[in-house]
Amino acid sequence: MKSKRDYHIGKFANMGWIPNEAKKALDQAKASAYQLKITLMGLKPPIWRRVLVPGDISLSNLHYTIQFVMGWQDSHLHIFHVGKEHFGTKSQDLDKVQDERKVILQDIAPEAGAEFIYEYDMGDSWTH
Repeated sequence: MKSKRDYHIGKFANMGWIPNEAKKALDQAKASAYQLKITLMGLKPPIWRRVLVPGDISLSNLHYTIQFVMGWQDSHLHIFHVGKEHFGTKSQDLDKVQDERKVILQDIAPEAGAEFIYEYDMGDSWTH
C-alpha cells in the first residue's frame, strides 16, 4: 500500500513537477535502506538499539554508527564476523581480516533477515 507521500511524489512526477530521475532516486533510497536491530548478546534483560542506515554504508562507517548508538567511545578493537569471513581495520594483526572500508552492508546482508556479528572490545568480547 502506497503512503500519501509516495502518492504525492508520483503525482508530482507525472505532472512534471518532480523530474522522473528524482523520483527514481527517492525510490532507490527507500529500497536500499536497512533497518538493523543491534542486540548485545548474552544479556538479560536484553540491551538493543534499532537503527536505519543506507545499504551502501561501509562496514567502517557502520562501526562508527554502532559506537554512537551504543554510547561507546571507540576505544577498543572491533571486528565483523560474516560466516567464515572477518572484516576489520587494516591495523589489526589478525589472520584473514579483510578491510572493512572496502565492503558495504548490502554485500554482507543482501536479504532481509541476514545476520552477522559485530564484536567490540576483543578482550571482553562484546558481541552483537
